[in-house]
Amino acid sequence: MDTTSSHPPRPFKLTPTGGLKIVRGGGALVTADDTADASFWEKAGMIFFGAAFAFVGAVIVFGRKWIAIDPRGVVSIVYGAIVPIRQRDEELAVFGKVAVDFVRGDSDSEDCYEVALKRKTGGDGLVLYSSKRYSDVQERAAYLAAFLKRDLLDNTSEHKSVLRPDELEHPLRGRLARHDDVVKYACPPLGMKSAVTDDGMTLRIELPPPGFSFMSIVSLAIPVAVAWYLLEAFIPFFDRSDMPEYVADFFTGFVIFFFFALPVAMFIKSTVRSFRRTAVIEIGSDHCDVTTFAAFSRKTVRVPVADIVDLDYGTAAGATAAMLAAAEDKMDEKGGSAYDNRMRTGGVAKFATFLTRLTRSKGIVIKTRRDIITVGEGLSDEETVYLFAVMAGRLSTTAGV
Repeated sequence: MDTTSSHPPRPFKLTPTGGLKIVRGGGALVTADDTADASFWEKAGMIFFGAAFAFVGAVIVFGRKWIAIDPRGVVSIVYGAIVPIRQRDEELAVFGKVAVDFVRGDSDSEDCYEVALKRKTGGDGLVLYSSKRYSDVQERAAYLAAFLKRDLLDNTSEHKSVLRPDELEHPLRGRLARHDDVVKYACPPLGMKSAVTDDGMTLRIELPPPGFSFMSIVSLAIPVAVAWYLLEAFIPFFDRSDMPEYVADFFTGFVIFFFFALPVAMFIKSTVRSFRRTAVIEIGSDHCDVTTFAAFSRKTVRVPVADIVDLDYGTAAGATAAMLAAAEDKMDEKGGSAYDNRMRTGGVAKFATFLTRLTRSKGIVIKTRRDIITVGEGLSDEETVYLFAVMAGRLSTTAGV
């Protein structure tokens, strides 16, 4: 990416949400019917609370936050409603790296990526931008890192990467270098299911089918049993009662569709999918093709090697270690200096070992300027690492690492 472009990304914006509902709620507190027989103080109270809710809604709707970064040493955070009202300044020197973080969503929010300035002393950084698209975030982060001449930290996958300002133009070179030991010492594991071929021009990796799971039989048997029970119980009832025929037909059709036809279709799709290849990866001299297979379709994505910004992998052991580290951090915060080391080697460690058996590997992660492509989920950790090493070795040669 040309970090010296004269056309920077669009300015950061704060998108307002939910404010209009509060405004309407505030206005609804004062109506003619409600205030006809009310005293002066009751009317004044309703007007006050209505105005308060309307004010909060107006702040949410019209409130804005501006962040101005002066490379000479000042970060200004300005709050206002249409026009600036309050300003807070921080020294740019307290911030170290520009970071791209992945924020996992919950029941109230979606997964997203953030651009943030990380403080040298740790703690919460200053979030500048967030988006559901990795391409938007990494583009802005790279531009900002070049503008401020700061290192760029990528926290979006299992292995963090740090790029110096002079490496931003060719990010893949700098990021692959952190895996030199993995590439050098990787070897094919016993019982490897994937097929790897290299004719000198193209590296081809065929990922194996996911295999048939007996849980799919269980997921079919349960709704079919429910459908059988419902039809056996209610069809005689409909015959004996004066229920209109169309009601009985609607109920029967509903049960057959949702508890029989749909589960059978999903079972057939799952069975066909279990015997098809998961994906095929082909890396040539200047491109990388990733073909993923569904039950009755396939999709091929071609990515120029110049557009690949990082290659990483995720293992079950790595995911478990991350969960264990997060749990230990929380326990350290609660226990302080009196934290019992037996908790680390006892219950927490045993729980982590148990989780490793249930956790699937995250596979190989290909980060591009347009999107993130993940393949090979569920493979063994050893096979995942080997396939990553093979791909990284070829891309290192292609990218001139």
